[in-house]
Amino acid sequence: MKAISLRKWKANRRNAAKSTGPRTEAGKKTSRWNALKHGMTAKVVVIPGLESAKKYKKRLKNYLHYHKPKGAPEKSLVQELAMLDQRVLRGCRLERNEFAYAANLAKEDFCDDNDFFVSHKKARKRDSLVFPGSDAMALLPRYELSVVQRRRQVLAALHELQDRRRKEKSAGHRTAAGE
Repeated sequence: MKAISLRKWKANRRNAAKSTGPRTEAGKKTSRWNALKHGMTAKVVVIPGLESAKKYKKRLKNYLHYHKPKGAPEKSLVQELAMLDQRVLRGCRLERNEFAYAANLAKEDFCDDNDFFVSHKKARKRDSLVFPGSDAMALLPRYELSVVQRRRQVLAALHELQDRRRKEKSAGHRTAAGE
């Protein structure tokens, strides 16, 4: 680490004392997400302001209706499936947005070349060949793979619990019927 002078250190301290961060509630809510890069490892299921809690609740309700969990363990697994789906969708949105951003940058660069004789078809063809180079895109396949693997594990655990419950229920019916 590079040493700084005492004068610079004191100036830094004075400037830091002036910086108090956001003061309004709206500013605090906005700045809360400043460190968010891609959201694939976020601890929250729905990122406020970026994702719809209403849509997530509807997805969860559909999952509960489809899987018909009985008991807390099954319900917990179904909730995790809905949460994992939310992450998959987040990854899809990230990928779409990164490609759109890269295409827009390429279009701006392409149009800034002052080449007025290039047809629109060539411009569109060139834009379609642009790949984003962000860190988020480099990490996305790893996060997507881990979500897909976890989803597979959760589905297997849910099916195992439900199969066990059905077998116990049918064994109980056979015993009650005197078989």
